[in-house]
Amino acid sequence: MDLTESPCSRQPFISGRNHVAIHQFAMKLKYFFALSLIVNLIFTIQWVRIGSWKADDPGSSGMREKVETASALSQETPDGDNVEVEVRPSEQVFSWETLESEDYLTYMENLRRIGCPEETIADIIKSDVVKMFEQRRDEMLAGLPELEYWKGLDYLNGYISQIDLKAFRLLEEEKHSVLKTLLGKNYGSSTVPHTQLLEEVIRKKTLGFLPEGKSRAVYEIYDQIQSEMVEVSNENRDDPTIRAGLLSDLLAKRDQQVAALLTPEEKFEADLRMHGSAHALRHTTDAMNATEEEFREIFALQQKINKDHQVEYYSGDTESRDRFHAARQQMMEELKNLLGEDRYRDYTLALDPNFKRFHKIAESSGLERVATVEAYDIQMAAQDAVRQLQSQPGISPESMKEAANQIYAETTAALQDKLGSRGWEQFKNSSFGSDLERLRELNSIQPVEGH
Repeated sequence: MDLTESPCSRQPFISGRNHVAIHQFAMKLKYFFALSLIVNLIFTIQWVRIGSWKADDPGSSGMREKVETASALSQETPDGDNVEVEVRPSEQVFSWETLESEDYLTYMENLRRIGCPEETIADIIKSDVVKMFEQRRDEMLAGLPELEYWKGLDYLNGYISQIDLKAFRLLEEEKHSVLKTLLGKNYGSSTVPHTQLLEEVIRKKTLGFLPEGKSRAVYEIYDQIQSEMVEVSNENRDDPTIRAGLLSDLLAKRDQQVAALLTPEEKFEADLRMHGSAHALRHTTDAMNATEEEFREIFALQQKINKDHQVEYYSGDTESRDRFHAARQQMMEELKNLLGEDRYRDYTLALDPNFKRFHKIAESSGLERVATVEAYDIQMAAQDAVRQLQSQPGISPESMKEAANQIYAETTAALQDKLGSRGWEQFKNSSFGSDLERLRELNSIQPVEGH
């Protein structure tokens, strides 16, 4: 591999590295020089002699200047003569301006000249190269669209489909190749697996508002608790009550650990993206096309209930659930005031399992939101008409059949108009179509007993 064409040489070498290990090593050498001026003098003369052959190396300007000075000094001094050289700590060659170079190989050679151990050199180079490639990866991540966490259950799958993971994989392979070339046997790592690379990308976009350390820690907490939940579920299959209690305890434990790590504001943002309650809410708001603001407001109210009543999704405590449902009723009133009449109705419709199924049909047909609600109202009106027909006392079978056929004809015409040809075909092949079709059967509707 030609390193002059590698990304390492194309980009300016990063100055001011936090190379703790080499810094400590240099400090020890300085301390040693202070104790022995004679040894210090010998070391300086040796450095001048071996440094002269690098005078033409295309390194940094500071490096070339120091090498040229050393070469000039060696030429002015006859071999064998004693040279008096005054060496002060501030003039030692251990400054980063001397050691650093735009070329990694030259930089590594400079570190070897001052006696830096190979393992330490490998650590320094690996840290620097990894940091450089992480910066490039972050630039690629910044170019990706934001993760729209409020948009339904499939928001993550939809987002993954937009990611050009191949570009991230090629970047990872390039980093591995550069380190392998530079470090050889001292670099034993391999490229990151596909699944791990995807997880890293998703983590960065999901919790990108957090510092890197906190982001990783939150993910680790979620992974650990998830593993424990799977284990608890497997061990308590035959006792739902115990299983529910243990799962609730694990969820509380996870929330406590995350709360101890993040500020309240950070935890709220993390919960919006990762908490089970947020996932359940997406299942609802998917059918109302909630905006980000609406999703956040609804979620905040729900989280307040969970916090005040200590109720989790898996709780098996009947008393706790009763308190939860009472608090939820109060929440619905607050939500109605918050969203307004129209959007509150959209929210209540989204809670209806029938509307969810109807919404999926309409959505796959490209039907607008308003038309979807109107079509659903037509379907519900037909069901109400059937119930009223059943409740009529003394109605004859013939009159029942005639009325049912009229409901069928009016409902069919109205739905075809609202759904369009494509939507109507999907409707007919669904359970809704089957319910409507039964109106045409002779004995499909029977009077309700007692009338």
